[in-house]
Amino acid sequence: VQAAETQATTFGAATISAVSFFNSEAGPRISCASLGDSGVMVLRKSSASTRRSVVLESVQQQHDWNCPYQLMRLPQDFACKIENCQGGQPIKYDTAEACEIFETTLQLGDLILVFTDGFSDNVSQEKLLDLMEMLEGGVDLVDAEYLAQQLAAAAHEISLDRSAHVPFHDNARRAGVFVAGGGKQDDITVLASLVMSGSERGLIPVSTQRHELHAFALL
Repeated sequence: VQAAETQATTFGAATISAVSFFNSEAGPRISCASLGDSGVMVLRKSSASTRRSVVLESVQQQHDWNCPYQLMRLPQDFACKIENCQGGQPIKYDTAEACEIFETTLQLGDLILVFTDGFSDNVSQEKLLDLMEMLEGGVDLVDAEYLAQQLAAAAHEISLDRSAHVPFHDNARRAGVFVAGGGKQDDITVLASLVMSGSERGLIPVSTQRHELHAFALL
C-alpha cells in the first residue's frame, strides 16, 4: 500500500485492499491491509454444517457517511484551488499508515473474498451466506471463478432492483442521511480465493503444508 501511495504517477483517488499469503508453523496465513470501504472477508465451513460462517471481516473506514478513506494524488493547480476554498487550509490526505492491518491462520476449504463497496453496499452478510449456500449446494469444492462471477452478478442484479433494501440504506439511516430506495448502482469487483490441498487439480502449493490458492477476479 505504501508503494501504491509513493510511486503513483497518475492523478486520482482510490480505496485499496491488499492481501498476501505466507507460511507459518501453524499453517498457511493471510495478511491484509485495507484502506477505505473496499473489503476482505474469510468464510469457513464447520464440520457440522455445509453453510459457511464469517471468521474474519475488514471494517469500513469512513471520514463521514459515504466519504471513505482513500489514497489520493491531485494536480497541483487543482489542489491549490481546493485549499483556497478551505480558507488556505492544506488538504488532509489519507496515507497508508491509516490502513487497518490484520491476519489470521487459514484452513483447508476457506474462502477469501476481496471486494469493492459496490458489492458490500448491495449484499448484506446474511444475503452473502445465503448465496454461498445456494451456489455451493453442499459440494466441498466449487470453482472460485464461478463463485466470483456469480457473486458479482448477484450484486449487480440487486443494484438494479428499485425495491431492494440494501446495506447502503442502513448505513445512511444510521448516519441520519436519507437516500432513495432500491439498490446502489456502482462499480462491482469481487475476487474469490479458495484454500485447497496439493492434490486438488494439480494447483501450485502456496505453503509447505501443500495448501493451495485458486484465485480469480471479475472486474
